[in-house]
Amino acid sequence: MPENKDIKRALDELLGEELTADQLQNIQLFLKVATWNRIEDGRVTKTSPILPRKFCESQKLLEVSGVAATGANGKVRFRLKEFLCLDLLTFDYPINVVATPLASRPVFLTVKHSLVMDPTNKFGEDVAIEVFTWDANGAAAPQIAFNWRCRVPFEETIL
Repeated sequence: MPENKDIKRALDELLGEELTADQLQNIQLFLKVATWNRIEDGRVTKTSPILPRKFCESQKLLEVSGVAATGANGKVRFRLKEFLCLDLLTFDYPINVVATPLASRPVFLTVKHSLVMDPTNKFGEDVAIEVFTWDANGAAAPQIAFNWRCRVPFEETIL
């Protein structure tokens, strides 16, 4: 494991200047960007265009929430698995995503999501989320931070 002086030297070289003790103390190597939990006893309601009733079944649900920001073009795209420490999952509909801008000025935010399908087995291997931000005049609003939350049914894949 590198010593503190080696880390400081590497950071100084990377930045092209020497960091002060105060600056070095404020550097965080890890940022908390998401939380998630499994709901083992969730429910999914299904309807049918043919049968005039609803059908309810047990289903595991995954709740994931985090913070992100749009880029210089007012857009960002990310996948749910980027925020999870679980690998062998498949996802299904319904997917619910909400987002709230973190801004001191008026901005609008739109969310689009889709199930990313695995072409070899027709299961949802991930959830893609796109967020777009713009100002009151309809122009892209760059670098807008936002909180987001996604709930999605899932199954664990057993190999």
